[in-house]
Amino acid sequence: MAGFGGGGGMGGSKKKGKKEKKSKAVVLKPKAQWDRYVALKKSSVFRAAVRVVKEGTDAGEWYEIGKIKSEGDESTELALMLQRRLIAEHAKRLYPLQFRAKDQVEWGFTAEAAPEQGDWTLGNKSAAVDAPAGIEKKIGFEGKPDAGTGFYCHFKDGRLVDRYDEGKSLSK
Repeated sequence: MAGFGGGGGMGGSKKKGKKEKKSKAVVLKPKAQWDRYVALKKSSVFRAAVRVVKEGTDAGEWYEIGKIKSEGDESTELALMLQRRLIAEHAKRLYPLQFRAKDQVEWGFTAEAAPEQGDWTLGNKSAAVDAPAGIEKKIGFEGKPDAGTGFYCHFKDGRLVDRYDEGKSLSK
């Protein structure tokens, strides 16, 4: 059987008898975290941003990527740091020239509605080290809409709208 899934025995075979190490890290899915963000109606909204850090220079400019929520507003930094992979992937999607695959980045959050460069609180990676079990169900992330890919897009009356700027149409 040639083609996809043919099982021709070429490469990719796994040796039997070796135990694979399982990672303790919880893999968060974009759609699930978006649904949880929407479900956390009573929680406060915190804006999430990313910036590139280069050795020997000042840190770069903050780029707002989306919003995060945590149940009862108790775990904002933890929500940011657990969802950093989703946030970084969305940053590359929104700003492909500013974020490259091998760039070192920092994550930040703020409660400010219109944040300036100095308004961001830097997230600490160690906050996510001993995350309590089930925390992924108490946090959520909604990215800025990307009309090109359809990620995090909302529609109203058949038109693409930006919920960051209520009523603003993204499609013409």
